[in-house]
Amino acid sequence: MNDRREHKAAHDDQRDWITGLATGKAARLRLEHAVLPGAMLLIGLAGFRNVNVSHGRDGGDRALADVGERIRRFLRVIEGRPPFAARTGGAEFLIALDAAASAPLVARQLVAELHRPVEIEGSAIHLSPRIGIAEKHDAEDGAAYMRRARMALEEAMRADTRTIVQSEAGRLDEAMMDETLGRHMRHALDRGEIAILFQPQFALHDGRMTGAEALARWQHPEFGTLGGEALFAAAARSDFVLALSRHIQERAIDLAASWGGALQDLRLSINVTAQDLASPDMADRLLGYLADHGFRKDCLTVEITESALIDDLEAAGQQFGRLRAEGLRIALDDFGTGYSSLAYLSALPLDYLKLDKRMTGELQGSERDRIVVRAIIAMAKALGLEVIAEGIESEGQRDLIAHEGCDYWQGFLRAGALEADAFREFALAANR
Repeated sequence: MNDRREHKAAHDDQRDWITGLATGKAARLRLEHAVLPGAMLLIGLAGFRNVNVSHGRDGGDRALADVGERIRRFLRVIEGRPPFAARTGGAEFLIALDAAASAPLVARQLVAELHRPVEIEGSAIHLSPRIGIAEKHDAEDGAAYMRRARMALEEAMRADTRTIVQSEAGRLDEAMMDETLGRHMRHALDRGEIAILFQPQFALHDGRMTGAEALARWQHPEFGTLGGEALFAAAARSDFVLALSRHIQERAIDLAASWGGALQDLRLSINVTAQDLASPDMADRLLGYLADHGFRKDCLTVEITESALIDDLEAAGQQFGRLRAEGLRIALDDFGTGYSSLAYLSALPLDYLKLDKRMTGELQGSERDRIVVRAIIAMAKALGLEVIAEGIESEGQRDLIAHEGCDYWQGFLRAGALEADAFREFALAANR
């Protein structure tokens, strides 16, 4: 596989060097210049990053080659002209169908075909295919068509039980909204329109307020109030994630530096993205923000979401190690929502594990659900991590997480996300 990688540059840019399917470039050209297909299937492999972590990049390439061969074999049995198929990047594939009516059936058959395990170095690797379907709309160009297919795939990747999601007519407007947001975002940052909010965090053993997580909100004149998830979704489609993330980080540190006095020991938690970690100067940049604004290093927690797709765990671990050596703390956020949990727990130097609100809710579910959450908390404790529970909305939930051994919590039971001035007033009253 290394020999193939070395010859990648010499390979026809219309043919993917790993799978033999068409390339993403060829797919884009087809959508720009050919008659648009009746339906488009965009296929993603949930949790594929774990293959690279466990078996190296060569193992990942072998898995992709296997998937490409399965797609080719499958498409040979479809009657009529063979559909166009491409690997559009990473573990994502595109199939263009002439007949829109056949798309749901083709998608179901493909899920079954791709769900069979892949053999790598004697191990059976189970991939988890997800498919987004978009049907052609009149007066729609190829780029908008592709956006709708990608939004359907992203919804399928987030879903707990649905492996196939079909784009609805209204999704064109949603795609256009994201495109508009992306264009407006740069000006919003320049004008300071994206506000920083703080959600308080509390200790379970004595109820005291210990700190806050910084969140973002944009009051858009056309689309109304947009929270962090919508912001970063729009930023991702306009290649603006890094600029948005850095803006939020520095602005949060600047605001927290004014707490002082009775609030000087409160911790601030800020989020970093996979794009931040891919930047080799991330640690230096964050330390620079702290120095510039006068915020204590030992009061800052850096959170990385468990669903972030980190390409180089070793490099990420080194950056986090540098920050910990300077007195910062590291948290793994939204635990229980992604597919890289165990790899991240073993590879990254962590101080906290944050249970996603869905995991917290499972403590009130079935006995099997409770067993799973208890096991996660016990594993975190065995690794020397403190556990923070998110999304606490009732005293019953708070009592349950205290009984199970969590250390801190945040949620609407005591406070949602507050603007800077309101947070300061709340914090002063909470810790009197």
